[in-house]
Amino acid sequence: MKNPRMCALIAALSLSLVGCSAGGNATPPKARATPTLAARQHTTVTRPALLIQFCNDDTGSYPREDFAGANQLMADGLQQAVTANQHGAILFATAITHNTFDPVNTLNPTFTVPSIEAYPAEPTPVPTHDAANPVTDPATATAVSNQTLSGVTSYNAAVAAIDKKIADAQKTLRSDLGRLTSWNPPLDTKATSVLGCFQLAASRFQGQSGERLIYVASDMENNTDVDYTANLVTSHALAGAIVHVIYFYSKDAAHAAAKRSQWCPFLQAAGAKNVLFSDPATPLTNTFDADLAAKTQTC
Repeated sequence: MKNPRMCALIAALSLSLVGCSAGGNATPPKARATPTLAARQHTTVTRPALLIQFCNDDTGSYPREDFAGANQLMADGLQQAVTANQHGAILFATAITHNTFDPVNTLNPTFTVPSIEAYPAEPTPVPTHDAANPVTDPATATAVSNQTLSGVTSYNAAVAAIDKKIADAQKTLRSDLGRLTSWNPPLDTKATSVLGCFQLAASRFQGQSGERLIYVASDMENNTDVDYTANLVTSHALAGAIVHVIYFYSKDAAHAAAKRSQWCPFLQAAGAKNVLFSDPATPLTNTFDADLAAKTQTC
């Protein structure tokens, strides 16, 4: 005969339905299978907001293929910046001309990467213990299993939501980057105002928070001071900025060395915390993160 008191006790202790056999033995509840953990990895340090001024030399002394290469490098950098655990980025793209500071030289609107939160910490399985009590242990094991399953299910849902934010942001940005990769303004053969790029960056960075990055694709042959004001240096207007001359074009090694020795002290005097040079043959990837982590170079 069934044992009614035993059945009632098992039913009260179990978190799922427990049946009794004809001999009064409890049928252990079956725990649901735990889903596969959707593990994700990202940097443990949150990337701060990025303020990026990109200037591309649109004058007759700079090779047009390098102009196009620099555009692509910045587009790739923006796409690679769309990750979890970062506070977004804003990039201004400006052509270096005889009057770089003129608003007509900047592509509008700016290019943006949205802020995306970090993936949650992976859930820790709830510990179990060896079975000792045939009445309570089956129900306890089910409760433990369900608690672990609930943690994994919630984690996977949170991961899926962040994955979607990343995918949506990449899609939106990709559709906009055509403006940058196809950018091909008419050549300006009047003069080259590289200084105007730094003046423009200083004005845009003023009062803004975040890491400041300045990318200049140029031969660095500045030959006009139309955009320059002395306060660029006296006020340390580039304080904390990282300046990276990309697709740096020069006639030969001696000419390149002379340009480095000319610009490095000037930019450091204006407050730049690091000044980097990369010629067109230098492979660059994850450019923004790499520059944030780059060691300070000596001029």
